[in-house]
Amino acid sequence: MSAFTHPSHFLGRALALLVLSAGVIGCQSTQQAASPQTTGTGSTPGGAPVQEHRTTASGGITIVHDDWRQIGYRWDWTGYPNLAGREGVKFVDAYNDLLVVQGQDNSLTIIDAKTGRNRWSDRPANPLVEFVGVAREGNNIFVCSQTEVFIMDVNTGNWSARQPMSQVVNTPPLRYGQTLIFGTPTGELFSHRTDFGVTAWRYDIGGPIEADPVWVQSTVGAVAQDGSVAFLTPDTAVAVSTARVGGRTRTNPVTDGTMMFVACMDQSVYAFSPENQRHVWRYRTNEELTIQPTYNSGVLYVTVPGTGLVALDAMRGSENWIGPDAGGVVVGTRSGSLIVWDGLEIKAVEPSNGDVLVSFRVPGVARVETDAFDDGNLYLVTDQNAVIRFAPR
Repeated sequence: MSAFTHPSHFLGRALALLVLSAGVIGCQSTQQAASPQTTGTGSTPGGAPVQEHRTTASGGITIVHDDWRQIGYRWDWTGYPNLAGREGVKFVDAYNDLLVVQGQDNSLTIIDAKTGRNRWSDRPANPLVEFVGVAREGNNIFVCSQTEVFIMDVNTGNWSARQPMSQVVNTPPLRYGQTLIFGTPTGELFSHRTDFGVTAWRYDIGGPIEADPVWVQSTVGAVAQDGSVAFLTPDTAVAVSTARVGGRTRTNPVTDGTMMFVACMDQSVYAFSPENQRHVWRYRTNEELTIQPTYNSGVLYVTVPGTGLVALDAMRGSENWIGPDAGGVVVGTRSGSLIVWDGLEIKAVEPSNGDVLVSFRVPGVARVETDAFDDGNLYLVTDQNAVIRFAPR
């Protein structure tokens, strides 16, 4: 495992020789906090001058520290998952103690959340195998391809099982005890038992299932590309209720625990409950909905192209407000403000009216993740496949 290092301007000759010797024997750094490119000066409480970093080049982007301070974050570390060649990052699952990073060619890296160091890395299958995501239970992670489940120890990377599945799947797994539930390209919800490595059940709900299944009350909720909506019991696959939307989906459904919200290509947002055979409410828009919605604290946030960020009362589907300049994906909150990423800018948005309080550009960033919705750590994945952590200040 490689060391996490910080460059210094004050290395003595002896230390330089030591570093050179380490390089000769093949020790290489995979985590690095790069030197600041622009600095200013401040002072200590005693009046002595001290160098204050204003920008840092790291992970292929320039971090402007004042921008992040405005929204309540500080740069913590920059890490580099173990990828091969031109392989890019495909999935990032952030937990409070670690990150699971999967590459497009099936590399798997576990990054320690505190230090940014790689705990271990592996490549469970050949680069042609399509992986769909992971689930975690304690120290076990279930790394899932379209046809197999790899059960691995999250601390060591040791395999405990490799199980074939009887059905091709194409969504991340939804864990229910010892079973994993997937959507399939043939329109079935499919459940695989990891304790015995066998199929638990399958249930055909209609067209291909490309959106992630979610938990709604005590059921599995899913929406298919032919518009079918279904809620099933997770143990016996009994259909509790079924309904429909009017078109395809490009986003994943979200839930408040009692209802499932679906943003649809038919220019509508729907709310469904397992207790009803049709939608509870429908909110119509003037554009197809392609940006991932978010639920938090009784509010559903949906970005409508050309309109902005719309805050809907989740119980009734009525508008709380529209923020014309606040559009994007609501990734979390910090000190009460919504944190929104629109693919180019990070924004802090006032949750009572949608006003943009702070915004700044983050070029070179491919995605933004968080380990907790309220006041969690932010993780940026850059175009150069670095993972950068910003911690609450």
